[in-house]
Parts: sequence; structure tokens; C-alpha cells
Amino acid sequence: MEEAILSHLRRLGREELSRLPDISEGLENRLHSAIRSACTTSELESAVKTKRYTLARVRRLILSAFIGVQKEDSLGLPPYLRVLGFGDKGREVLNLMKHTAILPVHSSLARLSDRPGRCKRIATLEEHATDLYSLALPNPLPCGYEKSAKIVVRNL
Repeated sequence: MEEAILSHLRRLGREELSRLPDISEGLENRLHSAIRSACTTSELESAVKTKRYTLARVRRLILSAFIGVQKEDSLGLPPYLRVLGFGDKGREVLNLMKHTAILPVHSSLARLSDRPGRCKRIATLEEHATDLYSLALPNPLPCGYEKSAKIVVRNL
């Protein structure tokens, strides 16, 4: 995925980089300069990393830029709770949550992406991230897999 990541990042300007989560103190300038000179993601990470900007933070920035996550996407509570799987105890918790949860709870990303506003935006980012990730698998998946994936139910 290295070439795809670098290819995408090279198309971003300083203004787009400034909208990434956790960007401050002119870090977008350092990141922009590093993107322009790096030929590998390791070189990019090394060029941006300092004592102040840890490798973990730099990697999060790079992946956020690649996927399209922006600062406002990471503010506040998540817009929904997505259930990927559960067992017997999880089923009990889910039954309670249906009646008490403040946020929408669902297993279907398709249904969550039908909701308006921030819920749709985050669900779309989640789907997009899976579409990109699946390209790195030994057997890549088609786009939209995340919307058709079945919930994992484990009976003990």
C-alpha cells in the first residue's frame, strides 16, 4: 500500500493537511515538506518524527490523510455504536442498550450510512477505510464489502 499512500499524500496541499486531526503548531508544513521529499513511508515517518511529534502521532496523521479523516470527524462523541459481533453475554448487553443507549446502536453499516449528517460521514469513512485496507489482503475484496459483512454471533 506504500505507493498508494504516497501517491495520495502527494496530491494534498498544506491547507488540506491543516484540516487533519491532531495537527497544530505548523506541523502541516513539516508534513507537507516531508511528503514532497519522501520516497517511502518509512522516510516520510522519519522526516516528520521528532521528540515533540511521536512516531505514533505521525502514523495516525498519515493514515488520516490517506483515508480522508478531518479534524471535525474526531471531535466529540462518536455518532453511533457499531456492533461487529457478540456472544451470549453480549446479547444481554445489547438488549439492554436498545432501550437505554444515547447513540444509535446497529450492526449494519448500510443502515448507519443512511442516517443524516455526521453519522453518514463517519460510516462512509469507515467503509472507505475497509475498501482501501482490503487491497492489501492476499485476496482483495471488492468495494462495499463493509456494508454486506455479516455480524459474528458466537454461542457458548
